[in-house]
Amino acid sequence: MSKYALEEQLIIEVEAYPILYNLRHPDRKIKANVDKVWTKIAAVINEDQDFVKKKWKNFKDTFRQKCREKLQPSGSQGGRKKEWVFYRRLCFLIPFIEIIGTESNYSHSSASNTPGRPGSDSTVCASQSENLGEQAVEVEEQSQQIDFVISSAQKRRQEQKDREQGVKDRG
Repeated sequence: MSKYALEEQLIIEVEAYPILYNLRHPDRKIKANVDKVWTKIAAVINEDQDFVKKKWKNFKDTFRQKCREKLQPSGSQGGRKKEWVFYRRLCFLIPFIEIIGTESNYSHSSASNTPGRPGSDSTVCASQSENLGEQAVEVEEQSQQIDFVISSAQKRRQEQKDREQGVKDRG
């Protein structure tokens, strides 16, 4: 299995087990349940359990970082960056991760830094989380459209092959 295929398979497997990424999952606090799931995933992927856990932690941390980068203020330095290859694939994590805003060289007044007030860090994080949620819905819709186009193309290819095979059988 190629490195990319292994990584893609890991994402697919973890996504199937919310206990691994949903901190409010009822069985999450029972370590034995979590360990059973990691054992299953390691067996499916045919890798060591520690390797699989470290790889997932790396994915989760990188995804959180990429989300933070997407939320940079419009005046942030730097141009358009290439999207991380697994960003869209990991968007299912958005409701389950906490994205902590980055610091700015812009100083807020003490009144605007009060928790819960407009412009405060907690308000900014909440609005950023809402934006990410909306982006996740858009990405999911785009992904569904892409899946539909791909499956339609595959069906057309299969129909073409069937027609060609029918012509050969008759000929």
